[in-house]
Amino acid sequence: MRQLPFLVRQLACALFGLLLGALAATPTRAQRVPEPAPDIVRGATLTLPALPADHRVEQRGPVRWSWPAQATSEARELQAVWDDAWPRIRDELGGDLPEDAVIRLARDPDELRALAPVGAPPPAYATGVTYPDLGVVLLSFAAPETWERPAMDKVLTHELSHLALHRAAPDAHLPRWFVEGLAVQQSGEHSVARVRTLAEAVVGGSLLPLSDLSRRFPERAHAVGLAYAQSASVVGYLRGDAARERKFARLVRELRRGATFGAALRESYYVSLSDLEREWHSDVSDRFTALPLLVTGSGVWVLALVLSVAAWFRRRRKQRETLARWAAEEEALRAAAVARARREALEARRWAEALALAEARAVLPEHADPELPTVHHDGRDHTVH
Repeated sequence: MRQLPFLVRQLACALFGLLLGALAATPTRAQRVPEPAPDIVRGATLTLPALPADHRVEQRGPVRWSWPAQATSEARELQAVWDDAWPRIRDELGGDLPEDAVIRLARDPDELRALAPVGAPPPAYATGVTYPDLGVVLLSFAAPETWERPAMDKVLTHELSHLALHRAAPDAHLPRWFVEGLAVQQSGEHSVARVRTLAEAVVGGSLLPLSDLSRRFPERAHAVGLAYAQSASVVGYLRGDAARERKFARLVRELRRGATFGAALRESYYVSLSDLEREWHSDVSDRFTALPLLVTGSGVWVLALVLSVAAWFRRRRKQRETLARWAAEEEALRAAAVARARREALEARRWAEALALAEARAVLPEHADPELPTVHHDGRDHTVH
């Protein structure tokens, strides 16, 4: 039974590839447009141009925000994203990182270029770009070519990953696949299209060598998509379970101490770069090579049935857990209410008894304290003190 979740994940990956493969026969607008991808531009001597007159500026803690006046509500949403994402990313990279930053929001790719440091424009395909040496992040509310709005929360989180990693290991020469793969992982940019791209490359034997992705990413649209898919998959493999998360934390510590990436990898995972690539190849192949077997005959319906049954069991388990939690919370509230009522009743009874005794002592002498002696004189009782 312990192998069931792993099997379900394997089948789910295969189903994604299968369904998307069927959709590939019908071209769509989204398929014709390359996936927008953030990037990093280095340079410590760059100069930021002045903001347009209609941009608002706000210093919010250590972060200086600016945005078009009509985008105030969107800016507030992104500020909330910062509040949630930055502490998490910072902690995953060992904590204790400078938090100051400049975040400029642009209406579209043209304004994004106008807001960029002089002489260092963003990549043509980018909806976001980080200038880590300046602590500057630029975001566009419209993607190049399509001018559609990207998932701004994920784009911002992606860029914050770049900024935090640079500050954690400012002098490290990190592989490009590691930098981008970590950003994809930390921002949660897990798309079905990326799974399909990776599955097709595995089945077709067209995975890109990590040595090529260490220096730079390709320029062709499909190859760029595969580069990001591979990078996210490799970093996901490095952080695949609790034991690997501990190794990843050690990898980051070694990088922060000044170790090279290869040395940090050997110290934390006990493998070389070539060993890592070989292990990852084996892992990703095991996950996707079952796809051709499921494409023919009744494999689709069997897979759908298995996934449906597994989903049903997961829902039932979650429902039972939720009901049990509600019952426990209700019982705790009931017990607290009963205890509070008992305390209040006891307190009220004590006050009533004390009040009755005081009144009795004032009105009826015979209710005076028996410990104190009394004498009768001239028709009246007197307490002897």
